[in-house]
Amino acid sequence: MSRSSTDVALTGVRVTNVLGDFVAITGGASNVVVVDGVFSGAGRQGFSVNEGSDIVFRGNRMTRVARSAVDVEPLLDWVVRGVTVTGNTFTAPIVNSIFANLGNGGAVTNITFSDNMMIGEAFTVKAAAPCGERRTGYTFTGNVSDTEASEPLGFRRIDGLTITGNTIPVAPPRTAAKGGATTGGVWLALTDVGESEISANEVGTADMIEEPSSC
Repeated sequence: MSRSSTDVALTGVRVTNVLGDFVAITGGASNVVVVDGVFSGAGRQGFSVNEGSDIVFRGNRMTRVARSAVDVEPLLDWVVRGVTVTGNTFTAPIVNSIFANLGNGGAVTNITFSDNMMIGEAFTVKAAAPCGERRTGYTFTGNVSDTEASEPLGFRRIDGLTITGNTIPVAPPRTAAKGGATTGGVWLALTDVGESEISANEVGTADMIEEPSSC
């Protein structure tokens, strides 16, 4: 969906075996709702948002994704404002992250990821503003995974971060043979994160860590 797309509702669609993304939002599309769809077999991302506002993905089922389930990745001066991902079910295999938010654009505000279920897939989040930029207003609440994660949720240069009421199984610490890296045992890694609320998450004995800035 591109610049001319506004006030769009995709309801109950079924999408199977596509080369690219199931749904791609770009060009400043606005007021888009994708609800109660079934998506299986993406050669790239599941849902992607590069530039747009007031986007909702609700009650969808997704599986077989070659990259990330939800990718919010603005470039340069592109703006992403108001993305809600709620009540969806993500089923393995999903190769990269459940939620990816990288890219070299900083103008991202008001992201909500709530009440989603991960089946056979760890809850993985990678969100980072580029050096010198900040992203604001991120809420992750009520999400449940049935699968252990070996990598933590990671946030860099985010202000207004809320992480509450999630169920995130975490693998115990493991060290690779011959002095290799240790994985597991950590559920959340923060780097240069501003004000935040982090509470009531079920993560077992896993730790939260703060990492030094790489900028």
